[in-house]
Amino acid sequence: MNDGIGSKTPSGQRPVLPRLQTVRTEWTERQRAEPKTPKLHELPVTGPVAAFFRHWQLPASRDEVSQVMRCCIRNKDGDGAARLVKALFERDGDAGLTLRLGYPASGDEQGPLADDDLKFLVRWINEWMPKTPGGPVALDLSGNDLTAKGLTRLCACLRVNPRVRALDLSRNRFLTPALSRQDTASKALRRKLTSPRCPRAPLRTGDAIGELLTSGHLRRLWLNGIPFAREDRELIIRAVVDKRTLCALGMSGCALSEADIKILVQQNGSKGWRHLALGAKLTQGALQSITALLRTSKTLVTLDLETTEPYSLLTVTELFRALDGNHSLKHLSVAGHSLRGNGAAVTEVLRKNTCLRRLDMSGSDISMELLEALVRALSRQEGFKPNDTLTTLILPEFAPGAVDHDKTELIKAKISFAISRNRASLFERLQANALTVFAAGRSSACTLPPELRSRIVGYLQDDERALRSLANQVRKPDLAPEARATPKTWQEARSPRS
Repeated sequence: MNDGIGSKTPSGQRPVLPRLQTVRTEWTERQRAEPKTPKLHELPVTGPVAAFFRHWQLPASRDEVSQVMRCCIRNKDGDGAARLVKALFERDGDAGLTLRLGYPASGDEQGPLADDDLKFLVRWINEWMPKTPGGPVALDLSGNDLTAKGLTRLCACLRVNPRVRALDLSRNRFLTPALSRQDTASKALRRKLTSPRCPRAPLRTGDAIGELLTSGHLRRLWLNGIPFAREDRELIIRAVVDKRTLCALGMSGCALSEADIKILVQQNGSKGWRHLALGAKLTQGALQSITALLRTSKTLVTLDLETTEPYSLLTVTELFRALDGNHSLKHLSVAGHSLRGNGAAVTEVLRKNTCLRRLDMSGSDISMELLEALVRALSRQEGFKPNDTLTTLILPEFAPGAVDHDKTELIKAKISFAISRNRASLFERLQANALTVFAAGRSSACTLPPELRSRIVGYLQDDERALRSLANQVRKPDLAPEARATPKTWQEARSPRS
């Protein structure tokens, strides 16, 4: 009789061996519960990740915050990510919270997130979100390698977390399906004989994004820089039309057609668009739809028409004329186009406009007539009131060897001087308003009125130095002379009674 492992009992049945599944499950749960902070020898020597984990120094820029957050998510360090978000919330004092996990276009040492990293991120959001103070949350996942399969996990997360109101999926390269390979007759026959089940159709990206809009409480969705297929683009636009709460949409670089832009623009009456990014090679029909939106909309704040398509000619005369009766648009981008138009009409509209704050013309081929029109609109001339509300004007870089290089440099200097004048006067007004609020009894930047906070962030969002200077003055206002404490002498400071 064989007494080995495979031997049978006298009853003729094999003995039941002890299973190790329970022990393995307990070990897995224990390992999952333990914090997985990266060891010091595993950290890089320099950079924002090393500064945060070695010296607990908070990252300064958005890209650095994203790099540290992606490091925490990839190492499954939920405590480190929560500590970083809490510290940034206390430092910035913002009513809204943004979880920055975007992978920049230039890249960094942490690399983009994939679907496997999204598993831990979803579990961390579900555990951590109830512990944070109330307020809307924005989730930035731009530039990563997420697929439609990973978005299904994100749908369940948005369904149970109604505070997530904004989602950025721009520049996710794997959201576009790869081209299917054509099988030969022998491969098709082999698959048919060896696989009795019918092949499952892959999940379409349009269906996954439509499920995101259906299951969540999103008000902002950014999909810039993803060249969707025509079928996916139609599914996404259909889901956007059905989502009544959506008021911000970004689809620049998504190969939008004239019919797509017309459908999206016509939804302003039911949605009240606040932010739209429709960057494409604009046809005459698409431009007519956009100008009609500008004439009728009372809620649109940002209109982004930036494109990367070559030879995109845009005549901006009608676009600027549509701003004559618009009192809501603050940010306009026409970057990447070959800009032409009537300089006199542009000058007249910009002189009368008191709402536009930011105009982006970067990367464009702008005519000399439009440059001179900008100078005339911003300069103080006898008998004309200049535009004093435009605080950000981004011009393209001109080649040093151009024919009119000296003239363009002189024009840029005049425009820069006028913009600096507008920003200085605006900063003085905002500073006076903020100090007036604190003189009324408020004690911190978090207690500023929402309209004043939105004005500060909206006007100075591109100037981090000015924004931080204003925040420091607001948080630490100058005390009145009677409220200042008399400094102690060194004997009083050393005395134990004091």
